Amino acid sequence: EAIRETHHRIKNNLQTMASLLRMEKRRASSLEAKHILTDNTNRVLSIAATHDILARQLGDKVELSEVLKFIINNIRRSYSLLDNIKLAIHAEESIIVLSEVATSVSLIVNELVQNCYTHAFPNDASGEINVKLMKEGADVVIIVRDDGIGFSIDKIEGNSLGIFIVQSYVKDKLKGKIQFNRKKHGMEISFRFK
Repeated sequence: EAIRETHHRIKNNLQTMASLLRMEKRRASSLEAKHILTDNTNRVLSIAATHDILARQLGDKVELSEVLKFIINNIRRSYSLLDNIKLAIHAEESIIVLSEVATSVSLIVNELVQNCYTHAFPNDASGEINVKLMKEGADVVIIVRDDGIGFSIDKIEGNSLGIFIVQSYVKDKLKGKIQFNRKKHGMEISFRFK
């Protein structure tokens, strides 16, 4: 019970942080600052997602599909003005992971999806972003795919905190592997871990 209460408080504190960031965003005049604040609001909320689920249950393991659906809905809300972009998730159920794994996956998926919104559909182009979660043998595999213009990973790498977060989290926190595949239409990024 005490542990659940702790998760509940952590979630509330993170949501308070997110609303402070939203207030800053409303006050910011520069478009770049608004983007940065949106990105960071979503980062905070993606960490809150796991605590939200843990606050409602016993134990330290969570259903990964539940966490990811939570995040996807959250991103949908924050980009609701961009109705030219469809965001869908197909998540296999009963993939149970430890809370810290769920938090890392949340942050990674959040970054990858935000990246699609930021880079894949310039000039109000319409398109789709698909997130897929599945098991392959002993591995958990997550794929984020868009049908936009794709992007050159080295162009982004130089100045993107997002891609840096993604690569270091997959490698260090999940001990996993990540692949960036340019497609004829768009980009497909997949990562896997045991």
